[in-house]
Amino acid sequence: MRTRALALGSTLAFLMLSGPAAWADTDSEYEREGAYLGLGGVGALANTSGRFSSLDSTGGIDLIAGYRMAPQLGIELFGEWLGYQGTNAGFFGVTLKLFMAELFDQMIMDGVIQPYLYGSAGFIMVRNTRDNMEMGGNFRGGAGVDFYVTPEVAIYTQVEYSGSGGYASGIESTNFKLGALYRF
Repeated sequence: MRTRALALGSTLAFLMLSGPAAWADTDSEYEREGAYLGLGGVGALANTSGRFSSLDSTGGIDLIAGYRMAPQLGIELFGEWLGYQGTNAGFFGVTLKLFMAELFDQMIMDGVIQPYLYGSAGFIMVRNTRDNMEMGGNFRGGAGVDFYVTPEVAIYTQVEYSGSGGYASGIESTNFKLGALYRF
């Protein structure tokens, strides 16, 4: 047991110490560091339970403001609104993205197509027709792809699982997103 812990600790230390230096080196203008803004549409297939079991599939708007820290790593603030029949839900939080740029850049058009995995944590605010407001935690995980039209403009598509807890527990969905982003 001690040997496994030592091996795992050594591997993590090596990755943490060697990662940032290696990540900073990129030849592709599509993988450069920098800020970006995005706007997209969301389709949500609801899988709700409890007092939210009447919520049906819906659509909404997705807003993101992010920063690509390295070819493989980005962080985002997101806001999302979904309009269920008789109920509105707002989601806000932070996303950590792990780009597969180094893995795919030679195979897929020199970085023009960039797949990624991501995880998010945040909160949800739910308001129904009686103007009752409820809040809870929200977590998400998914995969996506950025399709670069130019080094500054990309089309993004994502599929994710979204689950909520606290007072909003029982709101779960599979979300599909399509949008555009601009990199500064």
